[in-house]
Amino acid sequence: GAGLGLCRCSCSGGARDDLPVIILRGSAEDRGMVHGLMLKERIYRSWNFYHKLFRTVGWIDDEIKSAVLSVWAVLQQKHLKKYATEIECIAKASGLELWKILALNCRTELIVARRTASDTKKNDDEDDGECTTLYAPTANILAQNWDWEKELESLYVIMKIQYDDGHRIVMITEPGIIGKIGLNSAGVGVALNLIAHNPIAKQWGGAGRNRFEGLALTLTLALNS
Repeated sequence: GAGLGLCRCSCSGGARDDLPVIILRGSAEDRGMVHGLMLKERIYRSWNFYHKLFRTVGWIDDEIKSAVLSVWAVLQQKHLKKYATEIECIAKASGLELWKILALNCRTELIVARRTASDTKKNDDEDDGECTTLYAPTANILAQNWDWEKELESLYVIMKIQYDDGHRIVMITEPGIIGKIGLNSAGVGVALNLIAHNPIAKQWGGAGRNRFEGLALTLTLALNS
């Protein structure tokens, strides 16, 4: 089963009254199919935005396909197979090719890998800001803003995942991406900040980086703990 509702959310562009709340239940196949069907149009718009950005920072499609295949290989491990099924079903239900859904789930790595390379520095916007994250352990507060491209403000959604064992997840994510910022019923929360910290970022990224493990998968695993 699944559900779709609306809520009000404040963002840099003003308050939104039409922020979708997607409720996912059931198996990995069920979750992926509902995700892909309910957010089909948004998934295509998200891909169009990121595909343009990938090309801007220096990727070509064949390189993207090769890079994201490493994530697909990771997902074939027995304990991760359900996430492969979920991603595959998002692709099937939305009609977007599998490699493109994988690329959305690797969008952070794809952007940083080329954005921080010295030979593609001209493509980076020196004036870009980043998310601000706050953690107050004594008050049990974890908070962040999502300071990203304005074009995406109309696309992100709140996703609530309800498992049969009682585990619950609430997160904000982009269409087609299985895991992002949020919290779960066990009290685990995750935040994300794409800060390029030189020279560490250049060592981690760079034009030669072409293998990823999937940041969206890492966030999903944390929220499922």
